[in-house]
Amino acid sequence: MISVLLPTRGRPDNLQQSLASLYDLALNPRNVETLLRFDNDDPTLSVAADVIKPYLERYNCISLVGKRWGYWRLHEYYNQIAARSQGDTLVIWNDDTEMMTLGWDEMLLKP
Repeated sequence: MISVLLPTRGRPDNLQQSLASLYDLALNPRNVETLLRFDNDDPTLSVAADVIKPYLERYNCISLVGKRWGYWRLHEYYNQIAARSQGDTLVIWNDDTEMMTLGWDEMLLKP
């Protein structure tokens, strides 16, 4: 399994595009686990909740909400969600990033 580590804040439109690109271009989306980390004071949290709902229901997508640490402590967001991941392969991802390669998941899982 591939675990995509994705802290996000204030960009629900970008987040939706990013998630869509990950799952739409994966040949086996069931092998992709996405771990999202939101700040509890994010003013767009309710909008983001609506955006990610289909991914939470359909795919292996986990959403965590916690205290805001800020950009200078970004590594702590990644560490927190990495500790919850189940994959053998970890991918550090951003909410303004889009996957562009069909079958990216199979490429990463090749021995």
